[in-house]
Amino acid sequence: MRLERGEYEVALAERRYQEVDPANRLVAGTLERRRKDALLHLGELNKETAEYQHQEAHVATPKQKAKVMALVSVQLPPNIADRVRYPSAVVDRIRELARDLPDGVIADQLHREGQVSAKGRPYPVKIIQWIRCRYRIPTAALKRPEELTVQQVAQRFGTSDQVVYYWIEHSVIRSRRISPGMPHWITLSDKDEQALREWVRNSRRILLKVIGGSAL
Repeated sequence: MRLERGEYEVALAERRYQEVDPANRLVAGTLERRRKDALLHLGELNKETAEYQHQEAHVATPKQKAKVMALVSVQLPPNIADRVRYPSAVVDRIRELARDLPDGVIADQLHREGQVSAKGRPYPVKIIQWIRCRYRIPTAALKRPEELTVQQVAQRFGTSDQVVYYWIEHSVIRSRRISPGMPHWITLSDKDEQALREWVRNSRRILLKVIGGSAL
């Protein structure tokens, strides 16, 4: 917009200068100065525009920077605020714990170890999640391939979830649980499979006898 205005002023000054009577030296001199001033101003505007376009060509937007960084797989260093709030020792500890533990358990473990934020407060779960995201720390693969959930065991043996929980509580089967409130993950051996199928058959026989006895 400023460049277009400058070009208009130069054209106007040029036209007025060409139209003035050469005999009128005073007017001609004034218009000549205005024409030169307009040309100088237009030159400055052209220079500013060229510099701006040059800078624009070399300055990438945040989105463009992100694409470039994704292509070269380079992680930008944290800014000063992040370095103060999340020391490298804490980030490294979270990276270590995240191999085997979920975010909630990581937060509890850091609290037990006395790790606190710059404000002296324990790290909550949301901050653990943010640090993992900020430093590209993957979540743990908590469930092992050979482990079964309570629901999977119940489906396999044709029983209810409550029966599976009874087996767990009475050590009939083995389960792994990272912390209270987390799911049970169950590992069954061939011997366990055989014992549980026999348990289910006997339970059904007893149930049928009870039902039959009541009917009599």
